Amino acid sequence: AGLAIRCFFYPFALRFLGNDLFILNASPKPIRPVMYLSDLVQKIAMERDLESATIGQYHRACSKLGSFLGKIAEVSDLSEENVNAFLSSLKDLGKSATTIINYRVAFVVSVADQDPDRCVCSGSRSIAMRRCDRCVSRGLGACWL
Repeated sequence: AGLAIRCFFYPFALRFLGNDLFILNASPKPIRPVMYLSDLVQKIAMERDLESATIGQYHRACSKLGSFLGKIAEVSDLSEENVNAFLSSLKDLGKSATTIINYRVAFVVSVADQDPDRCVCSGSRSIAMRRCDRCVSRGLGACWL
């Protein structure tokens, strides 16, 4: 067993613009950011009737978030301080995105027994490269675990 970094984006953990929680997925299973964050924020943006430029900013933010969390997972340091620092840095995307990217993500760091050859994304994994096809296609340097 080793330190397994689990970063879960819970269905009820998203707070948008300080409003009530949006129930975006009724599944009891946590939503993993790598696979769903971009889709979720696009859905929110569309439902809130935001301009396309803002949706674009959302996608750039998601890309940065995924890349950042991938790097953090590699060094096994997904501390609340690091996460908060990064979320704060997203505000440089522009004034319109500053308030929009005002969500809270539930991060869970746990020690667990995991199959070292199984990627969290459930994609086929290259043991040598330590990343799966889905992570590679999304521009991540490593899988979540």
